Amino acid sequence: MKKNILLIALIICTLSCKKDNSIDTKLIGKWSDFNALYQFNTDFTYHINYLSVGSGKDSVKIDSAFGTYELDKKRVNVTFNQKGYRHKYTGVVLFQTVNPITWHYSIQSDTILNYNSNTSLGILYKQ
Repeated sequence: MKKNILLIALIICTLSCKKDNSIDTKLIGKWSDFNALYQFNTDFTYHINYLSVGSGKDSVKIDSAFGTYELDKKRVNVTFNQKGYRHKYTGVVLFQTVNPITWHYSIQSDTILNYNSNTSLGILYKQ
């Protein structure tokens, strides 16, 4: 009996922690701030172009980054899984994963995206 209850609890926890496979249609498209242009695609890929300069792993200067993203079921958290970036000065594209970054986000009036994480907070505007 205890094994069955434990198994049911484990299944419920696993299902409730799953990432959502449906798209947040408000998130899809181009968003920008003063330094970057973010592109969220329907196939759960993203691309970031830095207007001035960004920093990659080990403080490498980069001008763009790309990867995949995941949404939680409530569509309030987006997790970025970076797959690579392009070096700012050499133009060389490097395929290198880094630790995922998760934003807690909300979208107001379909045009303003507020986000925060453990290292940053900001506002993006729909393009």
